[in-house]
Amino acid sequence: MEGRTKRLKLQKLQELDSPFHGPFSFLMSNLSLLEELEKRLTKSVLEMQERQMSEWKRQADQLNAKDVAAFRRMSAILGIALARAKKGRLETRKAQVRFGSPKGPKLLIKLVKAVVYPPRFNDFIRNMSLVYLISAFENFLEQMMEIAFREEPKALVPFQTTITAEELVKCKDLEAAKTELAQKAIAVMMYGDIEEINKRLKQRLGIAMSDVDAWKNFEERFYRRNLIIHKSGEVDEVYRKKVGFRGKTKVLRVSDRYLLQSLDLFRNMALDLFDAFHSKFAGV
Repeated sequence: MEGRTKRLKLQKLQELDSPFHGPFSFLMSNLSLLEELEKRLTKSVLEMQERQMSEWKRQADQLNAKDVAAFRRMSAILGIALARAKKGRLETRKAQVRFGSPKGPKLLIKLVKAVVYPPRFNDFIRNMSLVYLISAFENFLEQMMEIAFREEPKALVPFQTTITAEELVKCKDLEAAKTELAQKAIAVMMYGDIEEINKRLKQRLGIAMSDVDAWKNFEERFYRRNLIIHKSGEVDEVYRKKVGFRGKTKVLRVSDRYLLQSLDLFRNMALDLFDAFHSKFAGV
């Protein structure tokens, strides 16, 4: 029912003559691109991994009896690990500890790396997809505010922002001066974490992202992004406090499911913001 309501809402907004269509459509295109990239790239990496492992298994016929026995034991372990990797359940750190740097034929070492590193590469892709997703959303939010200030310049008054004589001289006309003031107001609005941005958005423009039911899940994505960028995904006290995380997991990863859920969260949030901005600044 909720999905149908969202589709009807989207259809209604798309029929409007709204200045906010541009940023919204651009963000939707970015989200679709990320979704398609996730499907195609991770699949191709695993297919490449399987082809390479098949070739190395063929080469195993050249090993001596002792090495063949070792190879068979390792192949059984690797087969299980590969199956888990396909389902996104292979934890890189555990894999490194389990397989380590085994002594033995170079072929076995290649097989170990074939299992461990492609999943790590897929994790990297998803991590960077989350980073890009949030960057794209922040850009979308800035553009929405820029349009709002252009449509309703009086919204700039509460910010009490000023421009210097040097900046004013560079402005060709009054509209350029308003744009300069708007950029300074946006910088104020976008300073700090997502919780602070939400508070300013509500106080200054009367639009609150936190009014949606999925706000906590949406907010968590921003704090996980911070962990990925600054801590390589390692959980810290800031993250625990901000999202109420009490788990024992020390390093967070972006799974396929988590990324797809994130894309849905951001689509819904963008739709709600599109509706809110249009109703407040462009609605008749």
